[in-house]
Amino acid sequence: MKWIVLVVVGIFVAVGAGLMLSGFHQIKLAHASHRWPTASGQITHSQVQINSDSDGATYKPIIKFSYRYQGRNLTSDNIFFGGGGVATGDRRYADKFVRKYPVGKRVQVAYNPHRPKQSVLEAGLTKKSFIQFTFGSLFFMMGGGVGILYWLFL
Repeated sequence: MKWIVLVVVGIFVAVGAGLMLSGFHQIKLAHASHRWPTASGQITHSQVQINSDSDGATYKPIIKFSYRYQGRNLTSDNIFFGGGGVATGDRRYADKFVRKYPVGKRVQVAYNPHRPKQSVLEAGLTKKSFIQFTFGSLFFMMGGGVGILYWLFL
């Protein structure tokens, strides 16, 4: 029994730490992106991806766009940094992006001047930028908290 608890705690802590690190990187990109140059682009794909299982359905906005950089056509699907394209149980959240970015719409794309293939539709730091980091923190704290409680009381 003891090893099962340790494995579960380890999984939660490891997944949480990984999500936190990745989320922190996404926050840094979101912060930097508000200073990036922009290019004219166009939405090439816009739909809600629905995944259903025994627990219900999740909805994920799939928004793809193209833009030109130094004569080259580049593509991306990054709505915003930190959780853009995250699947959710709220259909309205996913639908909001599909309505905002219909196929054919002309958009301004912010791109990393050092890595032009890295781009985003919604540049800058917003509350949404912290989604991945927040979920990672919750996983990390849950795993660590259970581990500490187990160590203290059993």
